[in-house]
Amino acid sequence: PASLPDSAGQPMHSWRVLLLPYLGRQNLYDRYDFSEPWDSPNNIALQFQMPAVYACEADLDASLSYSTSYLVVVGEETMFPGVTALAPADVLDGVADTVMVVESHGSGISWLEPRDLRLNGMTVGVNGAQGADVFTSNPSGVAYVVTGDGQTHGLDETLTQNLLRAMMTAEGGEVVPWGDFEVQAK
Repeated sequence: PASLPDSAGQPMHSWRVLLLPYLGRQNLYDRYDFSEPWDSPNNIALQFQMPAVYACEADLDASLSYSTSYLVVVGEETMFPGVTALAPADVLDGVADTVMVVESHGSGISWLEPRDLRLNGMTVGVNGAQGADVFTSNPSGVAYVVTGDGQTHGLDETLTQNLLRAMMTAEGGEVVPWGDFEVQAK
């Protein structure tokens, strides 16, 4: 899931915390208190121990602090429509054609915070205005995304909003022509 909810259904813990044991950071995971909110005094004390994998080295905001460079896309039409994630078999567009994680420099979102990108209402673009609702990249001009099959793809600034949005929906019926636009880092 993108986050674990509290008893009222509000996001309480981020997927980034849930992945810690799989990143070789069991010690950090064990110190995180799941009975408290992510920003409790106990948990927030861990924020400056962000695993390097959550920060793109070219994202100065992330590499010098606790702000993550990577966010999942959440919302009714995505792989993360609610409290649980879609099973791979339920991703009608196919996991290879559905974006799950996006690179977003300067997000201002703590890696501990259970907040990500909401598909509904967001402005989608590559290297547009800085903010948590756009794909932003390193100096190479390529923004990276990870699809549901775990593959990494480089995107450049020429992609239209419609194609970018289609990449993030799980059940829109779109076929993503990766070979037509995917780029490598310059």
